[in-house]
Amino acid sequence: MIRVFTSLSRDHICRALHRGCVMLPEDADEIDEQDVEDVKIIAREVSIPAQNAFLHSVIQHYQVDGQKAVQNPAGMLGKNWKRFSHQPRRAHTDSKPRFEV
Repeated sequence: MIRVFTSLSRDHICRALHRGCVMLPEDADEIDEQDVEDVKIIAREVSIPAQNAFLHSVIQHYQVDGQKAVQNPAGMLGKNWKRFSHQPRRAHTDSKPRFEV
């Protein structure tokens, strides 16, 4: 398998770290896959200026009841947990991205 990593960094690329927070219901103690999907959606729901375009979201880590650097919270016991995401976006939609391979 070949892995390729790229980096985009220009004046028109903005970066931000966002978090999504979830409190499990009183009758639930275990984080399941649906909870992971829910917090993913919450972390992406941030307002950005109209001229910006959302590129993608990269999970940094999760935090469960204060325990930091959790990679996969599914199956863990906890009530309060967060997802931290790195979300780059293009600052001006009038500039077209140019990619060369």
